[in-house]
Amino acid sequence: MKLEIAHKPREHAAQTPAPSLLTAQGVVTEQPGGIVVEWGTDAPTALTDAEIKAVRAAGFRPFKAEAIKALMGHKTCAEIVRHFKGRRGFSASTVRHIHAALSKK
Repeated sequence: MKLEIAHKPREHAAQTPAPSLLTAQGVVTEQPGGIVVEWGTDAPTALTDAEIKAVRAAGFRPFKAEAIKALMGHKTCAEIVRHFKGRRGFSASTVRHIHAALSKK
C-alpha cells in the first residue's frame, strides 16, 4: 500500500525591498557645473500651528506627533505603527490617529 501526500507549497508574504539609492526618486537640478541629482531631501519635521491644533483636537500631545511626522516622509502608516510597537504611549491606534490628524489638509 502506497500513501500519497498532497500538500500545497507554503505561500510567503511578499517582502518589500528596502529603499536604496538605486530605487529612490531623485530630484534633478541644473547648476553651472552641470546636472546634479539629489536624493533624500529632508522635509521639515517641525509641526505647523495648524498641525498642532489638529493633533490637540484629536486628544494627543504634540511631542508624539513630531516623532511620527519625522517618519512620515519615508514610511507608510503601517510601517510607522511597526516602528513604535512596544513603545510606551505609542499604541497602534494612537499612531494611526495622529497620522490621520497630520495627513488632513
